[in-house]
Amino acid sequence: MSKHRQSRMFAIALAALLAAGMTACMPDSRTISMPAVDLAGPRLLVIAPHPDDDTVGVGGAVAMARQRGWTVTIVFVTSGDGFWAAVRKPGGPMPTPAQMQEYGRLRTAEALKATAELGVPAKDVVFLGFPDGSTHFLWQRNWDPGSRLKGLNGATGVPYSFAMRPGAPYTGSELLSELQTVIERTRPTTVLLPDPADVHRDHWAIGVFTQTALVRTHYAGVQLTYLVHRSGFPMELGLRPNLPLNAPLALEHGPTKWLSLPLDDEAIGAQRRALASYATQQRADARLVDSFVRSNGLFGLNEASSLGTGTVQLLQVHDRVYKGASRSAMIRELDLSRNEASTTVGLRLSGVVSPDVTYEVHVRAIGPKDALRFYDGAVQRGELRAMRYSASNVSGPGELIRASGDSIVVRVPRELLNGAQWLLVSADTREHNLSADHAAWQLVRVLPR
Repeated sequence: MSKHRQSRMFAIALAALLAAGMTACMPDSRTISMPAVDLAGPRLLVIAPHPDDDTVGVGGAVAMARQRGWTVTIVFVTSGDGFWAAVRKPGGPMPTPAQMQEYGRLRTAEALKATAELGVPAKDVVFLGFPDGSTHFLWQRNWDPGSRLKGLNGATGVPYSFAMRPGAPYTGSELLSELQTVIERTRPTTVLLPDPADVHRDHWAIGVFTQTALVRTHYAGVQLTYLVHRSGFPMELGLRPNLPLNAPLALEHGPTKWLSLPLDDEAIGAQRRALASYATQQRADARLVDSFVRSNGLFGLNEASSLGTGTVQLLQVHDRVYKGASRSAMIRELDLSRNEASTTVGLRLSGVVSPDVTYEVHVRAIGPKDALRFYDGAVQRGELRAMRYSASNVSGPGELIRASGDSIVVRVPRELLNGAQWLLVSADTREHNLSADHAAWQLVRVLPR
């Protein structure tokens, strides 16, 4: 390589590094491209995976709702009792179940202080007590009453006397039932729930649990999502209350329409005071937590697609779980196709189908009288295997239509869609026994043929 070319390439590389550094330091002013949104009163329901998500994700919106005199109910699905790294002493043994549950009590006490700062009385704060760090297993595998999960807190059922249902089993069907009960009791006019593109497994799992509960209760009000966990989000870290909060660049062209809720000084101040109440989370990562105190709240509108006869492309945003995943494990597109004879789920990959990757297709169907039916299929080395985790799984194995080039196509059993009114669809890949990619769950309305 000539010295001239070397100098030119060095200059280009240096310019790229400087541009990257400037981007990380420059204020992110893309809020001007986001439509403004307001919430519908007078009853707001917030679903929070852990104590602090209420304040981090939607604290300003909660404070503004209380300023208007609305009733706000905040539901904490877990008590944050699976974060063993915060409990374990350096070099010491793993925490005991009693220590983890005591940590859960500490975090719920912080939650009561924080929600009081937002103006929410204790009577409107609900703790469900489900296992922190494990709710995705409840959605995927531990669904039935006879398949209880043992949480990282050492329990197989809710261990807290202050919970809505002490002793309730750690199963997916129980969590869904409790969320439905809360929705029916509170009759919300607006629901704020975790976004399906959040990469934290508790967040996307609780988001899809809530979506299912809303469909099954025939909820017709406003529902908006909020985001907490994404790489590079927020773009600027630290306390910056005068800057806007914008959607991550990777999600700007996904299935979610992002909206901005302007916050007043009183709401921003309440959010700051509430975050200070979460001492455990301030110790864990104050710079990240404080980054969510901004001049606006960020909310997503996820409108369901409709499946008639034809193909529906469900836009996919890369959620690479580990950096070493190959292109063969990256899902580029996810789609549903339906004709008079059958329904298929298709995956388009960034690379070619590999024998070292397992491709999983997941569908949940909500049918007459809100009955649930499941289909879970795994494709590896040109063979389709039905995974039956629950009594709700349909009996049919499905059929592998294609596993070549850059695509996987699976025909789902006909019984899955019999009378189905809604579908929830997702896909996952595994490589070298590690999770590689996850296609966020998406809601689809099934139209009559």
